[in-house]
Amino acid sequence: MTSLLVENGRALESRLDFSGPWRVLKANWWKVVLFAAVVTLVAAPFILSMPPYYQSSATLLLKADANSASPIEPVYRVDTSRREYYNTQFELLKSRRVAEKVVTHLGLAELPEFNGQPNPDSWLSRIKGLWSAAHQEDASSRHQHALEYLARHLTVSPVRDTQLVSIGFESRSPELAASVANEVAQTYIDLNVEERVDANTTASHWNQSRLVEIKASLEKQEKQLGDFLARNDLLTFRGVDGLQTEELGIITNKYADARERRLAAQAEFQSIQEYGRNPAALASLPEVSNHPQMQDLRIALIKAQQELSELAKRYGPKHDRILQAEARIKALNTQSNQLMREIADGIEDRYQSSQRKEQEYLAQLDEKKREFSSLAVKKDEYNNLKNNIDKTRQLYNELFRRQEETRLNAQLHESNAILYDAASVPLLPAKPNKMLFLLMVVIMAGMVAVLAVITAGALRNTLDRLSQLVSQLGGRVLGEIPRLAALQDQSALLRVGAVNPRVGASADDLYAIMRLEQGQLQRIMITSTRAGEGKSTLAALCAASFARHERVLLVDGDLRRGSLGRQLLGQAARPGLAELLAGEADLAACLVPKEGLTLLPAGQPVSSPLALLGSPRWSELLATLAGQFDRIIVDTPALEVGKDALLLGQPLDGAIHVIQSGQLPASRVLSVLAQLRDARVAVLGTVLTQVAERDLEGAENLRFCGAPTRGAL
Repeated sequence: MTSLLVENGRALESRLDFSGPWRVLKANWWKVVLFAAVVTLVAAPFILSMPPYYQSSATLLLKADANSASPIEPVYRVDTSRREYYNTQFELLKSRRVAEKVVTHLGLAELPEFNGQPNPDSWLSRIKGLWSAAHQEDASSRHQHALEYLARHLTVSPVRDTQLVSIGFESRSPELAASVANEVAQTYIDLNVEERVDANTTASHWNQSRLVEIKASLEKQEKQLGDFLARNDLLTFRGVDGLQTEELGIITNKYADARERRLAAQAEFQSIQEYGRNPAALASLPEVSNHPQMQDLRIALIKAQQELSELAKRYGPKHDRILQAEARIKALNTQSNQLMREIADGIEDRYQSSQRKEQEYLAQLDEKKREFSSLAVKKDEYNNLKNNIDKTRQLYNELFRRQEETRLNAQLHESNAILYDAASVPLLPAKPNKMLFLLMVVIMAGMVAVLAVITAGALRNTLDRLSQLVSQLGGRVLGEIPRLAALQDQSALLRVGAVNPRVGASADDLYAIMRLEQGQLQRIMITSTRAGEGKSTLAALCAASFARHERVLLVDGDLRRGSLGRQLLGQAARPGLAELLAGEADLAACLVPKEGLTLLPAGQPVSSPLALLGSPRWSELLATLAGQFDRIIVDTPALEVGKDALLLGQPLDGAIHVIQSGQLPASRVLSVLAQLRDARVAVLGTVLTQVAERDLEGAENLRFCGAPTRGAL
């Protein structure tokens, strides 16, 4: 039983005991109320003196795309599609540059609210100002204070899933709260316009300076090109080689024509060479037959032959007309042959002439090719100079165009934001909610006090009530003894039950439990952790209660002091247990009848009783006494005093452990219970003594207190 008691107790004792927080609060409620009241009274002047703050907000619309008022591309451009764009604008609204312009424009550095000077309307501020009065700040410090104050009380909050941003400001003045919020928004807009104008101005100045430089470079390059052309006697007709190219083309065409003519004349000449000088063969050639004179001669010859044929029909061969016709035909043939020879000679002359022309044009073509080849190097140099001039002129024209566009854009003052809703003057302060602050102080102080009371009660970890014995020790709880007033006559201890009915009821309740649950236990030891916990009182009460029904022997086992015997007998030490164990006295001489029971005092004090208690005489004495008495109750020394109680308890049937209420932690009690277990002493249960009235939980005690007994132990 002792082992089970100790093991269960250690398991339960390892955690904090919050089983009775309501009881702790009920006992200390006035402390909680007092603490909350004191804290509230201390905080109230500070809270009530807090100046009111008014809040006003302006709404700004950040445009994703600039207005297309001008078709010209602006100089100042931002990529509004990037995720960082809006976050950047939010930070710019809170930037120092905006704050400085707002402070300067509104003169905030001269206002006490902003420059750190005490508020004359607040006694708390006046107290703080006693120190600052001796440390007057210059203008720069006041300006810095104003900037810091503005940054602390300015809020920039984007409206989710929109392009709107709310600009709020808190101030002691409602008009100033609205003015600052509007001024921050307008300053941001003005700075944005100013940045765009500055960008256009900077770009315009840069473009103008570049135009001057590029124009000078262009003039220099053009002069270099002119010097190059003059130095090389070149003309720019379709380029530096345009004239030569044109002449080369003309000569090439002429050479081609001459070659074609030569080939045609060569074909005619070869035909004449092939047919030789045969008139009939020559007459078949197209060049001859198609000759106009030859065609006229052929017609004349045909007519002459027709005329001769007609004349031959009428005249003879010797007729004059026949002869004249024959002479005419002969003359025509002679003339035709002569013409064919002349045509052949003309074809030969034409062939030779075409050959000469072809050779002349070929020579001219070769000459032009040589000239063109010699011009290639100059052409490359010319092209390089010309390309440089063209590129420089193109750059100049582009910069000039951009300069004109920038000049026009500079006249358009456009911002990326619009003050959509201006801040209005608030009618009611936004903070502080003084009543809420006071309520919070009361609640927080009460919570702190409650937590402190509960935690202190839990960390105290002393055994105050029967329920704690059950929860932290885990063993059998036999009962509780209410707190007793000091007795004037210690010898009346055995009659205290009759004098104090509540104590008597507790003792009778303990007797009933012992009879019902542990009736076979004859020899019982009553001990405690330390001296002064009421074990001797409990031993006397139990002995008196048992004595009304049984033969009871009360043994004072404290051989070192023998306090129980002196209290009950009220006289100097007499022979007792020490003398019996030492064999120096007779048993009958040591037993003292007292108030219906028998007392065995401790005898003369012994400085080292362990040798006596460790002898077999103690067990033999118990055996002798068991035959004479129904119940033997042994009052032993405290367990922390020495090993006396362990030696006394080994031959006994069990021990009742006495615990004084509110004095010892559970760990200390468990330690001595472990000693009993190691000494093989059975623990019958625990009894709580000196219990305050508020901690009583026993049914008998609650009945005497007039309290409800429901749930009592």
